[in-house]
Amino acid sequence: MYPTPQFIIYIFPLSLRQEAIPLEGPKMSRSGKSPEDTKHPRGMKRTRSGTDIAPFVEDYRPYTSGILQRYLLHKHQDDHKTHWDFYYKQNTVNGYKDRHYILREFVELGAAIKKAESSKGEGDQFSWMEAGCGVGNAFLPIFSEYGHLPEWEHMLGFDISSVAVGLLEKKIDALDNKCLQQKVKLIPLDPCEVEVHTSPLFKEVEPVQFVSMVFVLCSIPVEKHELVLRRVAACMKKGGVFFFRDYAVSDHAEERFRNRKESNPLAAVKSDNNTFTRTNGTLSHFFSVEEVTALFTKVGFEVVQVGEVEREVQNTKLNLNLERKFVQGRFVLKE
Repeated sequence: MYPTPQFIIYIFPLSLRQEAIPLEGPKMSRSGKSPEDTKHPRGMKRTRSGTDIAPFVEDYRPYTSGILQRYLLHKHQDDHKTHWDFYYKQNTVNGYKDRHYILREFVELGAAIKKAESSKGEGDQFSWMEAGCGVGNAFLPIFSEYGHLPEWEHMLGFDISSVAVGLLEKKIDALDNKCLQQKVKLIPLDPCEVEVHTSPLFKEVEPVQFVSMVFVLCSIPVEKHELVLRRVAACMKKGGVFFFRDYAVSDHAEERFRNRKESNPLAAVKSDNNTFTRTNGTLSHFFSVEEVTALFTKVGFEVVQVGEVEREVQNTKLNLNLERKFVQGRFVLKE
């Protein structure tokens, strides 16, 4: 058996316990001075080691305001490709509807196609490049119908997402006409990081007559807009036409972002230039007509037409009529 533990209890006299209670009063430093005596002459306090420290600040908001939002915004920008790859893995080819208005709005491209139809193979050749082609919602409906024309030399496309390009290549392979398949050239490419006209996309390919960029520039960081447009312009013939369409300031989507921002500051990260981060991590910038005009003019284009397009879209699921606003323009590259 184990021995029974023994406990010893010490009881101190009350008088001794009272003596152990520290006396109230100012604490003294080793030098014999109280903390009040160690204040720096300029209002700063000095520690025992002699280091000056700043006085207590009651409100740090002027110093820290927006730090988290800016961090999240730049984090999303750094992971730009990753977010788009994830988007297309989730949505595959069903993320966007085909854009059947392109041929109606892209007047110069429509005129070139009509001329090619009537020339019976003796007209001027042309090529079209889709900057940010995604899974082909803009160009594929048109190309599948008119790409057989002899005058239509090449159909080029690039996108930051290799997943999107892979999905589009499968759609191209599914076309019945082998001639169309041979005219298409696609490549995954980030125009923020790589020159487009010196990439494999333009190997043995002449500069193009037509370029379109539809709801693409909005997803690129604002500070890279000019760089991207210059790199795309370097792929064009002088006198070539650039078709642009993107989200406008005061679009329903922007107001939705702002409302989400007010209810939850982390739900939609906003910078100071009408740029928001979607919940899937991709960016969405909202343009003004003046901003787009100034940007294209600076890069070396002349304005053919630019303005705001308003559309009322019905959301049958929510039984709502939504006002959508876009900036649309056509620009000619100067000679």
